[in-house]
Amino acid sequence: MGTDQNRRRKVGLFPSKAAAQGSGNSIPNKNCCSALSRTKFTSQFSDSTVKMTIYNFYLFDRNGTCLYYVDWNRKKQMTMSKEEEFKLMYGMIFSIKSFVSRLSPTDMKDGFLNYSTSKYKLHFFETPSGLKFIMNTDLSVGSMKDVLHQMFSSIYVEYVVKNPLCSLDQPITSELFKNKLDEFVRALPQFAVKAGT
Repeated sequence: MGTDQNRRRKVGLFPSKAAAQGSGNSIPNKNCCSALSRTKFTSQFSDSTVKMTIYNFYLFDRNGTCLYYVDWNRKKQMTMSKEEEFKLMYGMIFSIKSFVSRLSPTDMKDGFLNYSTSKYKLHFFETPSGLKFIMNTDLSVGSMKDVLHQMFSSIYVEYVVKNPLCSLDQPITSELFKNKLDEFVRALPQFAVKAGT
């Protein structure tokens, strides 16, 4: 099999035995359960006509390495380091996925898709190979499942998987990927900043 096909199989563009048997994610060193308090989980979205905004975006591999992070309209900066923030986010997602799958009263076709707090909404999409696309938005933003999937198929695959200079298990440093992702997100109707901010 050619090198390009091997790279595509690694990110789930071709099925593999490992993908068929499960994601194989290892339990992260630190799980954040306290962040689940006062959190509302939902798969229903508001049809509000209020102007919306996108705060930030994380991309993790199956082992918890943050491959890429970017923020746009994020107002509050963390007091912790970026490395600690990434560990916290990945641990929280790992815990939420386990919580939702174990306690769901019905079969879940799509699994965990999003949760809402009183201040923001987190959207989640995972590929068969374990890549995790996470985006925080304003509460008025509807489902971002298709948007995150398009970010994977049209941007990550095109500008990382097909780029021989990019290592699939290392943080993404490609300026082309960065520019294309930024251009894509800023063109989304959900990106509009709320009036008065």
